[in-house]
Amino acid sequence: MHEGPLEAVRLPMEFHGEKVWPHAEYVARTEAQWEQAWSQGRSTDPRNDRRPRDGRPMVDFSRHMVIGVSRGYGVQCTYLDIRDVVERPGEIEVRFVHLWPPREELDEVEQQMMDRASTNACFATSVLLVRWYLLPQSSKRVRFVRIRARGPDG
Repeated sequence: MHEGPLEAVRLPMEFHGEKVWPHAEYVARTEAQWEQAWSQGRSTDPRNDRRPRDGRPMVDFSRHMVIGVSRGYGVQCTYLDIRDVVERPGEIEVRFVHLWPPREELDEVEQQMMDRASTNACFATSVLLVRWYLLPQSSKRVRFVRIRARGPDG
């Protein structure tokens, strides 16, 4: 039985313009579940209607499953990402960060992201807050845990 960190591969977005999902966590172990999760997203670009599968990335569900976290819209300086995934006895724990933290809590990459825009631009520009990742296929329960920028202990 595997226990410890799992490799999570971020799925690239293949759609035009904006597509926003409700504030939720997602687990798709089958094509039908993936289609259901993807269909909850609302497109604001009519070109998506003409794209195969509405832009939904192809997944080999014999080998992988999809996990996702969405927080709808945010301001440009808001940060959302899956930090790590750990397999434990009976479950998979997905740790994610959703924040607009004080600068001293950020690592170097996060600081560079925050430096892209001034505080005024943070309020003026909205961004989509959704992340989709591939994990090895598993029947274990998936538990999502929101953590601070540097980890659950701060």
